[in-house]
Amino acid sequence: ELTRLEAFANSAPYFMTESGYVSGGTNATAEQLKSSAVDKYTAYLTKVVEHLESEYGVSFDTIDPFNEPNTNYWKTTIDSSTGSVSGSQEGMHVSPTMQQTVIASLASKLGDSSTTTKAKIAAMDETNPATFVTDWSAYSDSAKSSVEQLNTHAYSSGDRLQVRDYAKT
Repeated sequence: ELTRLEAFANSAPYFMTESGYVSGGTNATAEQLKSSAVDKYTAYLTKVVEHLESEYGVSFDTIDPFNEPNTNYWKTTIDSSTGSVSGSQEGMHVSPTMQQTVIASLASKLGDSSTTTKAKIAAMDETNPATFVTDWSAYSDSAKSSVEQLNTHAYSSGDRLQVRDYAKT
C-alpha cells in the first residue's frame, strides 16, 4: 500500500530550457533552465500535481523540482554532418544558485491561497551524497527553510553521514 507520494521532474519542458532539449544542453555544465521560465516551471509543476490530485484522488506529500541537477550527465549531442540529435536521458543541469531561485518560486506557488495541493518541497535528488552536500552547503538559510524533505541518490557513498546530520537539523 502506498503511503507517501512524491512528484518530481527530470527536466523542465523543452520550451523552458536554454537548449530547447529535455536531455540537457550541448554543454553539460551550463545552466539549462531559462531564468525567464522559473515561475512558469514552478507553476507547471504545481498545476500538474493539482490536476493529478483532483482527477485521480491521490495526494502528493512532496514535489521535487530536480533530479541530479548539479551534474555533468545531461548533454545533448548534435551530429554536425547529419544534424541528428541524441541525448541518453531527460535531465537538466541546474546550479545551486538557480536551484535556490526555483525553490523560492515553488515555495511562493505552494503558499498561494489559490493553490489546492498540500505538497511540500523536497530537494534536490542529487546524484550522490557528496554532490548533495556541495549543493546544500551553497543554499541560503531561506532556501533551506523552504525545503521540507532532503533527497539524494547514493550511486556513491561518500558524505552519507553529513547528509544524515543535515536531515536531523
